Amino acid sequence: MTPAARLTAAIEVLEAIAASPDPADRVVAAWGRANRYAGSKDRAAVADRVYDCLRRRRSLAWPLRADSARAAVLGSVIADAAAPETLFTGVGHAP
Repeated sequence: MTPAARLTAAIEVLEAIAASPDPADRVVAAWGRANRYAGSKDRAAVADRVYDCLRRRRSLAWPLRADSARAAVLGSVIADAAAPETLFTGVGHAP
């Protein structure tokens, strides 16, 4: 998976967590089982991003004035001092 595809996966998992009555760890594990194409490093990166966004969701999304999974992931990219314009391109599997 590309770094941008990992972000897309994190957004999908966060949206699934919001829509599911199950605990977050079960939703993340179910995503990992359902997406066998993702290697162990990819699954770990997605899980790390998801849990980071869950822990800091409000503070990550606040500067963007939005409370969505996409805003939380975008905020986490900005907080990591990465260039969001290189990852959020909309090309291929990028968000």
